[in-house]
Amino acid sequence: MKPKNKFKTVIEDCLGLLSKNRLAVVYQSELHVIAEKIKQECSEREIDCDLMEFPSSYFFDGKYPRLIFQNLKQSNALSAVLLIIEWSAETTGGRLNFLRNLMNSGKGWKIGSMPGIETKYLGYCDWDIDATIDVSNGIFNSLKKYAEAELITTSKNGERFSLKIDLGEHHPIISSGKIDVGKWGNVPSGEVFVLPRFNLCNGQIMLTGSIPNYVLKEDEWILLQLEEGIINLDAVICSSKRVSSKFIKLFYDVKNNFIPNSTRIAELGIGTNEKITELTGIPLFDEKKIGTFHLGFGSNHQFNGDLKCDIHHDLVFTNGTIILKEEILNTHEILIENGNYIDNRKIKFPTKFKKTNAHIGLTSKQVFCIEKNRIILNYTTNRNPSIKIEIKVDACFEAVKDLLEEKVKKVRVSTIDDSFFESSFFHELLLHDIIEIKK
Repeated sequence: MKPKNKFKTVIEDCLGLLSKNRLAVVYQSELHVIAEKIKQECSEREIDCDLMEFPSSYFFDGKYPRLIFQNLKQSNALSAVLLIIEWSAETTGGRLNFLRNLMNSGKGWKIGSMPGIETKYLGYCDWDIDATIDVSNGIFNSLKKYAEAELITTSKNGERFSLKIDLGEHHPIISSGKIDVGKWGNVPSGEVFVLPRFNLCNGQIMLTGSIPNYVLKEDEWILLQLEEGIINLDAVICSSKRVSSKFIKLFYDVKNNFIPNSTRIAELGIGTNEKITELTGIPLFDEKKIGTFHLGFGSNHQFNGDLKCDIHHDLVFTNGTIILKEEILNTHEILIENGNYIDNRKIKFPTKFKKTNAHIGLTSKQVFCIEKNRIILNYTTNRNPSIKIEIKVDACFEAVKDLLEEKVKKVRVSTIDDSFFESSFFHELLLHDIIEIKK
């Protein structure tokens, strides 16, 4: 019998399972229908599949089923683990602890997590993972070039709000759905995210997308003020008391106690999944929608960040703009504009930079030096004294050495002036991430 395709992406593309591999599906009792469907499709592909059931209460208060965890560790020839669980604030802490312990078990499993999956959302499990990877790689390459992101939102009456995010020192993380050995990822997936330097994030932003368990209606909104990366709950303005109540409750536990660190910014993420076309109120779906971006608050310890918290809440923005900025060369790049992902992006140079007449008179030895795996340009200008450019070549050094040497020699013949930074050669170096700019 020809295998069904409903979970093809999950089984074959995300987890990379082949005939004779073994999968363990750890599932919440209420979601047994989905677990059984996956087992059936595994059987048709000659993949062994073990089902392990649990009640949702096993994941309350940051806990997780220790017996299941021990049974998994003792299981022989297990290739992957798939967790099927509700999305809720009550189970989030336990789910993240469980996934982190599975990843750190040393077993080398591929671990998939499907929080919030229901029968009506099964269509999301069949998406073009290659297209998601292409978009994600492009965003990854853009994010890691810049030090700051400015998030711009606009109210119905045209009032503009700006929130500046320091992108920090962590590399961006791609979650395309293709899960590596010894790692975990959400399924369905499709996002690129960074862990910002939270104490340097300041400004205002208007939310018109979704919050956990609620999709904002067309006339509803939430205006947030972030001060040193923390939401000022006293300054939150909402379109109604009803919306305000739903939002403020996110940061308090069932006993109405404030959850420490819950209002600290933990993540900036960009959705890359074209299959998800509407908001659901389930953050793990909404944040993947292409054209959206999201801010995560609370824990980022699960991503090896510094923030620990019992919750992680994602606020999803649907009509915003993201501008990535680099202060040294004063360049910028628009990643999302008014809720639309910009695919063919270009690095923008400011007019005042193009018009400068500053010239650099350096000797050839100062200008150009090829070392084992890099080319170094040192230069100064009146605007930016003592800046070093490192052109990183790495493994492809021999293949591009002649081309780069020829190009740089042409620059070296006279002097390097600001026209160098307007050249297509310099643009390509930035775009393909073989150039690094340092003071």
